[in-house]
Amino acid sequence: MKRTSTAFAFLLLLSLASVASAETTVSPAARAFVAKQHLGKNLQQFAQVAAKTTVTYAMVAEKVGPAEAKKALDEQITQLLPKYQPQWDLNLAEAYQQSFTDEEMASLAAEGRASKYASKVTAKQQEVSDRMQAKSTPILKALITDALTVCSPRAVLVRVIRCAPGFSTVSQMDLFMAYELHIARTQSHVIVFEEWRALCASDPSMVLQDEVTAVNPTTGATISVSGHQTAYWTSPTTQQAYYFDYRRGEISFVYSDEALVKAKSIAQALAARIRGDEGEEY
Repeated sequence: MKRTSTAFAFLLLLSLASVASAETTVSPAARAFVAKQHLGKNLQQFAQVAAKTTVTYAMVAEKVGPAEAKKALDEQITQLLPKYQPQWDLNLAEAYQQSFTDEEMASLAAEGRASKYASKVTAKQQEVSDRMQAKSTPILKALITDALTVCSPRAVLVRVIRCAPGFSTVSQMDLFMAYELHIARTQSHVIVFEEWRALCASDPSMVLQDEVTAVNPTTGATISVSGHQTAYWTSPTTQQAYYFDYRRGEISFVYSDEALVKAKSIAQALAARIRGDEGEEY
């Protein structure tokens, strides 16, 4: 028993040492450079731009108007920044550290553009950006998910702070719920876009489009979200259009009973399954 306890204690010390060494990988000079030059401030902008490309945001904008949707999103991102900014900055410091010496970063931190190494920042920008994209995309994705998730981890809720034109009051019942489900296979056998395009071409009820456009029935404003590989399907029962958005090997859609029925037929045709953000299957 004593020998086992000793071995366990030794392993515990090793694990703690590993954690400590991981936390001290980034040099003080790299951290100071990122902090003093406010290099991580782009996280907020990246999150705002990326969140607006989601089906969820498009549906929210259609529901309450683009101005209110933007306001609600920006408020949530601002509130969440303290949670994600430190790791983002740490990753950024590590990315710069691989291209600059401590002496160079100390000079850049103190002098900024006046530093004799300022031109090197421009020269190395692409490789630093590539490192950040490889390591920090999960941070950006988590921030966006949290920003669109309020009150429940199983639902995407956007709270409208002020009434959109034509709306009388806003209460708890005016929360717009848009929980996304995903038609997907295993990670090693994703749905490729050619399959999605072929399925839409073979199904007259599916209309594939590069730009999602909707008109707010209250304000009359036209909301367009481009850059998607999105198809819409019109329910023969309700005559309402439902969107199915292809991204990163999956097809995402906002949950509703009607959309789920159609999604099941799509999943069957693609030999895929339907799951929620928490992994539950439908």
